[in-house]
Amino acid sequence: MATWSGACGASADDAKQSGTAVILAATMSVANATNYLGVRFPNVTVPQGATINSATLTVNVPSTVADTPNGVTWYGELATNAAAFTTTASDITNRARTSATLVWSGSDIGAGDKALTVTSIVQEIVNQGGWASGNAMALLLYGVSSCTFQITSYDTSTTLCARLAIDYTEGG
Repeated sequence: MATWSGACGASADDAKQSGTAVILAATMSVANATNYLGVRFPNVTVPQGATINSATLTVNVPSTVADTPNGVTWYGELATNAAAFTTTASDITNRARTSATLVWSGSDIGAGDKALTVTSIVQEIVNQGGWASGNAMALLLYGVSSCTFQITSYDTSTTLCARLAIDYTEGG
């Protein structure tokens, strides 16, 4: 088994979309069904077709004021090398999504680091024929009407921004 871990590495590696407006370097908050977040991980050195034994997304919830994910859904971007986020209208929602998802439920989950299992999402991304070791991978969060949720962005903290850890076996 081998491992890879990394974090968002630049301001354009995480973004918030509200309606169609995309903001970089912003508070990463979701308060309703028209809010979306994206986090991107550059240089993911997992080979194409590797078996993903586990993949853990860690996000930091900075406050108990906005700690209710209440059914938000995480997807992967179905791309072989995810582009950095831009301020182009609907940049997050215009990206193709994986069929694999993670629904994150709960209310008043507290502040601090939260670890989420995204194994099936990462597996779907690295199974793509064009995926190559060293490419970038992005995860996309879609809000729901009853959520009030916030995560720490890269521009707020380069150590508490989104992090991804992957344990894999080469050779599929």
